[in-house]
Amino acid sequence: KKIKFKDVFRKKSYAQAIRMIDKTGVQKSYKKFQSSIKDPLYTNSERDYIFYSKALIISDQLTYAKKIVELGLKKYPNSLFLPEIYSTITN
Repeated sequence: KKIKFKDVFRKKSYAQAIRMIDKTGVQKSYKKFQSSIKDPLYTNSERDYIFYSKALIISDQLTYAKKIVELGLKKYPNSLFLPEIYSTITN
């Protein structure tokens, strides 16, 4: 069964997200995330940014985790959690 990228976020499984990142490569998975959040048919939430950035942190992909958090902060500037994640990455 082929797993769609956006389905990973619905299931909220870090293990599954990390496998997908490893399988597709971090740069490609980042581009897929970017395209999914731009897709008007895909409703994303602040949790998607939190979840994906944490999966990237677990995968030791801090550069891409930082990019995801920065995207999330643009969309959710009043987030309580994204700034905390950002400070964890940058310190």
